[in-house]
Amino acid sequence: MDARVSPAMRLAPREGQLRVSIIAYLPGALRGLGIDPEPLLAARSLTETDLRDQDRYLDYDTVGWLLSQGAHISGRPDLPLLIASQGGTRDLGPVGRLMCTAPDVRSALKRLVESMHAHDTGAVVALTIEGELAYLSYGIYMPNCPGCEQLNAGAILMAYRLLREICGPRWRPLDIRLSCRRPDQPHLFSQHFGATSIRYQSEVSAVVFSTAWLDCPNALASQGNVRVNAPEPVEHVTPAPIDERHFAHRQLRTMILTNHTPCQASLASALGVHERTLNRIFQRYATTFRKELTTARMDVASQLLCDTDLTAGQIATYLGYSDCSAFGRAFRRACGVSPDVWRHRKMSSA
Repeated sequence: MDARVSPAMRLAPREGQLRVSIIAYLPGALRGLGIDPEPLLAARSLTETDLRDQDRYLDYDTVGWLLSQGAHISGRPDLPLLIASQGGTRDLGPVGRLMCTAPDVRSALKRLVESMHAHDTGAVVALTIEGELAYLSYGIYMPNCPGCEQLNAGAILMAYRLLREICGPRWRPLDIRLSCRRPDQPHLFSQHFGATSIRYQSEVSAVVFSTAWLDCPNALASQGNVRVNAPEPVEHVTPAPIDERHFAHRQLRTMILTNHTPCQASLASALGVHERTLNRIFQRYATTFRKELTTARMDVASQLLCDTDLTAGQIATYLGYSDCSAFGRAFRRACGVSPDVWRHRKMSSA
């Protein structure tokens, strides 16, 4: 019997991992800037051959470190954008193929959001509609992840390119929002998004566009990809083991990052269970909805304090606290210090 593991039988990523995907373009991007990528990869026990394996998954810490260190040694803070500028649906594997077979833009994005777990388990991809505006957002929920700003920026350019593919060349975004601080050389970032304005230090990183595009035909379908009644499943990726409490906690973070204020009823609905069942799950793990919500809020708060310049008051509002004092008390109980002290310590140790 062949002892080799078929790519179709590989385990799905553990929590906090993502598929190699566009990271495969990192060595070429560095060489284009006159940098030998081998020492950088070797520092993480990787080779270029490893990055050519599109069925391989990497930890977020590894990818973030590679991007941040690569940007540092090359002197190009837009290195993640140089990499993402080569990406497209083809780099998303089965998730990208699902998008290609969708009949219209709305269903293509729906498939992206619903299937992204097979590609990335360290972030949340969401499509949010507010009036005539649509937001395709990306939010990382891995606290203290190195290179978080680089990861976010690259992901938003990837989202921009995916939308260009499925909407067609006439598509234009209304706005680009990045959670990172305004870079010292903003032109290096803006050149990748054409003439679109970029808002820095946003609560959520997103591509903003008109909802009118959602009902347009999928431009990729005109290339003979559409199969309306038979979308390709991604379930061939064997799910990694995950306990019920962990799944509920991840769903809470997803709801917070996509700008929803979770309640027990909405969490139960999102998980597809009755509230009584959800209560029994929490009782089994000696916890409660309130405790899990607080933990999820603190995870997101830590991320925002570490990777943005949002004030404690802005973060309190984003997380659904009644005021800054309530947020401060909750954070101090969870982390032992105030949000401002926590941020100062993290910045000092960076």
